[in-house]
Amino acid sequence: MSLDAAKILLTSKGYRAPTAEKIIATTGLHEGRLREIAAFEASAPMKDMLSKYLAIYSPPVVRQAIESGVSLDDNSRMAEIVKSHGITYILDRSNFQPFKRLTPEPCSQWTENLKAALATAQGAKPGKSPFSARFELRCSGELASETEDGHRRGGFSLVMYPSEEDALRLKKEGARLDYNYEHEPGSLGFARFYVSDGRLIVSELQSDLFKSGWHDLVKTRNAIRRRYARWGNYMLSSLEQVARNAGLKEIVMSTTELIRGKYPVDPHKLFKTYSELPQSEGYSLFETPAPVAILGKQRAKTVFWRKVL
Repeated sequence: MSLDAAKILLTSKGYRAPTAEKIIATTGLHEGRLREIAAFEASAPMKDMLSKYLAIYSPPVVRQAIESGVSLDDNSRMAEIVKSHGITYILDRSNFQPFKRLTPEPCSQWTENLKAALATAQGAKPGKSPFSARFELRCSGELASETEDGHRRGGFSLVMYPSEEDALRLKKEGARLDYNYEHEPGSLGFARFYVSDGRLIVSELQSDLFKSGWHDLVKTRNAIRRRYARWGNYMLSSLEQVARNAGLKEIVMSTTELIRGKYPVDPHKLFKTYSELPQSEGYSLFETPAPVAILGKQRAKTVFWRKVL
């Protein structure tokens, strides 16, 4: 099924066009799943309201949860229902042949340009935000190369740290700025990306802000969550400024379907980061003629988010 056909199928069954894109970003172009979601019986407003769950879990699972009085946001109970159905909509790991390999340009070719672009971006007047941050750009490998499991390593990282003012505030509140030990210690979030053929390609956006280990007190942790709820928007906006200043023509970003299954991450968080966030920042889905391996050959896909700069 093509991207255009998938959009027509979903919108013809009462889903709004933006909702259809978020569903496709989550499911990929799996015709069986899309037809099942399209056939879900409910009013158009109800379909839109349930679309995230229909895409993440499947209509039969959602229907059973509703009939059983289970909250659709209760991950553990929903996982039990999914298991009882014997259906797990996890990433299809089959290798695609043929597929196009991502050919990132060497870090040395872009490091100085991107650092200068970042300096210009950070010197601009900041927009309204409940927090302030500073960014660091680093190269995580001269070339992006495939490991044995097909994952990509190398490329660039744009890391967002709290400003001095925010760091003092977080410390006063008792937040553990070093909790993000697995990724970028002390950061609010980060993006992994490559430069290829005039495009900035975002493979991953991550943050440990919302893990319980950031603070022991629930009240304070919730306040931190509210303050930094739009960290991803800030990150994407900053990436766009850097890309424009560096003379790049567009940004391409992974979808939920591409990321899902890489780590045991809350599917709701993946949906928010890789289905809702890019769309809210003006990105649209596009389909490549052949599968492209952004995260290695086992993850070659045809549908990605894109924003022309």
